[in-house]
Amino acid sequence: MRYSYNINSSQRQSGTNTDYNIDFSQPITPLSKYGRFIVTVTSISVPFSFYQLSTTDNLNVLPVSLKNPVDANPKLTTISLQPGNYTPYTLITQLNSKLLDACLTASTGFTPFTPTFNSTYNPTTGHITFVLLSPVGSEIRLLFSSTTTTRVLSGFFGMDGTDIVMTPVTTSSSVRPCLLNPVNYLFLRSSLKQYRNREWTIQPDDVSDILYRIPIGTNQGTWIQFDVASEPVYIVDSAISTINFYLTSNLSYTGINLQGLAWSFAFSISEVVAPDYIPITEALASNKLARLSMEERDTMVKELEDLKQRELQRLQKYRDKLEKTKGETPAVEEVAVPTKTTSPSGVEYSGGSHLMEYTPSVSYSTLSVFDDPQRRPEDPVLQEIA
Repeated sequence: MRYSYNINSSQRQSGTNTDYNIDFSQPITPLSKYGRFIVTVTSISVPFSFYQLSTTDNLNVLPVSLKNPVDANPKLTTISLQPGNYTPYTLITQLNSKLLDACLTASTGFTPFTPTFNSTYNPTTGHITFVLLSPVGSEIRLLFSSTTTTRVLSGFFGMDGTDIVMTPVTTSSSVRPCLLNPVNYLFLRSSLKQYRNREWTIQPDDVSDILYRIPIGTNQGTWIQFDVASEPVYIVDSAISTINFYLTSNLSYTGINLQGLAWSFAFSISEVVAPDYIPITEALASNKLARLSMEERDTMVKELEDLKQRELQRLQKYRDKLEKTKGETPAVEEVAVPTKTTSPSGVEYSGGSHLMEYTPSVSYSTLSVFDDPQRRPEDPVLQEIA
């Protein structure tokens, strides 16, 4: 059984544009006793209206340290870069503008000053050189090492999460090429519980809720269209009445900001019969309760029938033997009775012990049944035999 759906975010019942819920008027439940569900996403259309440098998780916020030539201690503050999509040149202009505003803002214990910048970008190497020309004695630090998010932000400036220090007598440069489009693919995620799937995207070895990975192969202001069917995802939900879908980037679990533009996708839910697995070792007791095939069942029934017939034949032989000997007088027998012998080690063993290999010798005495202390002389059977 397969259920197909086409979803547009504008028709959501609750939630935001990129993190919303859909409710089924008829809940989906398995029709087969051993059925389970798989989900397949067949296509998706997303407008490239999001910003590479966005406010998601405060990616655009950078802690800085500002020191003027007058005050003894620097001022610690933050600057917020304008969300958007940048080139290296426009990014340098935005950084210098925000730093200038911060230096001109007075606060307790801080004297405002006007810095002069001369930072440049080298298109050949892809590196930025950070230059502070004046005033003498000033210092500006870009604190990229503060958080995980600021370390991601440092990639826009060609840094690896280390801080940048600028003074009129020292300069700093990027340690690698500037990367201005760190969002290079999107994820369609859901509230459906997946069977043993894991991911190493935002953090290592996390439980995965990814249904679809969407590469970005177009420019801003166009549509990201991806029509390749996903691999089936096995889910453990036994009944489905509501699903939460959310669209994220490869940088965050938070829904991406599409600036209010709607997006759509198509997916299907199929019911399949769970396969039987043959255990690698008999120690896997959980698999011993697997259902038998018809051939295995017939073989087992035949073996039990054969065992039953053999037992019935043995019982019949015993019955015939008893009928044959009925009414006959038993003969007098001499019984060899083992007597207990003490070994050199002082341990007593009887002739019937399972430790026969430890018994050096056993002496026997011959007794008549009349010498059996358990049978009295007045026993009618003994008198008749006598």
